[in-house]
Amino acid sequence: MSQENLKIKIVYAREEVQYEQNLIVPQGCTVSAALNASPLWQQYQEEQHLTPVIGIFGKIVSLQQKLKAGDRIELYRPLLYDPKLKRRLRL
Repeated sequence: MSQENLKIKIVYAREEVQYEQNLIVPQGCTVSAALNASPLWQQYQEEQHLTPVIGIFGKIVSLQQKLKAGDRIELYRPLLYDPKLKRRLRL
């Protein structure tokens, strides 16, 4: 890997399984460009018919965000239940 490339990861979790993909992208690459190079993005778009919510290490980012080496792009799905309500119901 040359100095001009970045190693990143894209993850997409469904209820039963988590998908991960390692990618090498050029320096200055945006979240959008990295996603367009990923089959996980295509799968996510087919399953989620809402506006995409994308994050890096738990923080929501725009598609124009520039990537850094080691970034983990996370593709979020809508919550089925409010986590606080779900915890209360378990008590």
